[in-house]
Amino acid sequence: MNNDNDDNYDNLDNPAKLRRLLYELNEGRDDPIRAFKKTKRETTPKQRTLALSPREVRRKKLLSKAIEDANDKVAYQEKAFVVVVLILLLSARQKLLSVGQFLREERNGKVCLVLLLITYQRRNDYRNDILRFKESLIDLTAIFETDLARLSPKKQKMNRKLDDFVSQEDKVYQWTRFTLPQLRLLLEHLRLPEEVRIDGYVWHGEEILLISLTRFALGENYSTMEDKFGGNSARYPAAFWWFIRYTCKTFFHKISGDSMNMWVENNLEEYRRVIHKFVVDPRETANGVEPALDIDFNDFLNSGFMDDTVLKSCRVGAGPVNDNNDRREDAHDLQRAFFK
Repeated sequence: MNNDNDDNYDNLDNPAKLRRLLYELNEGRDDPIRAFKKTKRETTPKQRTLALSPREVRRKKLLSKAIEDANDKVAYQEKAFVVVVLILLLSARQKLLSVGQFLREERNGKVCLVLLLITYQRRNDYRNDILRFKESLIDLTAIFETDLARLSPKKQKMNRKLDDFVSQEDKVYQWTRFTLPQLRLLLEHLRLPEEVRIDGYVWHGEEILLISLTRFALGENYSTMEDKFGGNSARYPAAFWWFIRYTCKTFFHKISGDSMNMWVENNLEEYRRVIHKFVVDPRETANGVEPALDIDFNDFLNSGFMDDTVLKSCRVGAGPVNDNNDRREDAHDLQRAFFK
């Protein structure tokens, strides 16, 4: 079988094979190939810009299959060509004629000549298809030198100090939802350290504050935030999660256990009345109208309230009653007894 599919750009983990292929492909090229694209799963985060998209992956598979099929057809035509030549030689010998005489004088000779021309032409057509498929595969998967040159260099750090926004206070408010004076006050009271070393990289308190608040306010991807703050966006998550852990560890004990009083004040009786009305009033559901419940307001006593802090908690009676994870018969009523 023809071995033209050795360079179909699959399984190029062998460095020697890759160097040999690149040398052959780059011969005479003004824009040399430096590497081949891989799928996103096979690349590191820094290489994702040059990774194949799912659509390109499917196209690559189709082209590789087309090259393989065309190689099989070339091999078949070459075998057919050899068979016709053998038939021609044996027939000429049987007639005691030279090959030239057999082709000129015998009808079978003319048939053999036509078959030789057909198989030869088909072989060339399939080889041209292979070249065309390979060129398409190169255009799809090759990383040229100009591609590497077009990649944007590492952005310089910018907008990482509060003083950078003195002349653009509207921008900092749009990004963080805080005015510049509020940010200065927040930086002071959060007591962020001037320098923090995270994973071997030194961050300043101001840049951690600005990046984290922008992430909170806009919900942007880290990669798009790189246009705002520069540097390497792959480092942003470490600073963002450090800020969350630091804030929780430093300030949570100041509000935990008493956080409801920060907004409830003396309104618990009013909350009880609203919840009682919600429970006893009839309301429409997917299964029809639920009847009103006859519960006197004086008998309706809330056992407590839970605020919406993101902390792991467990409702009483919510756990399974056996090893099969079966729930209690009154689990639904228990759920309704709690309000968030």
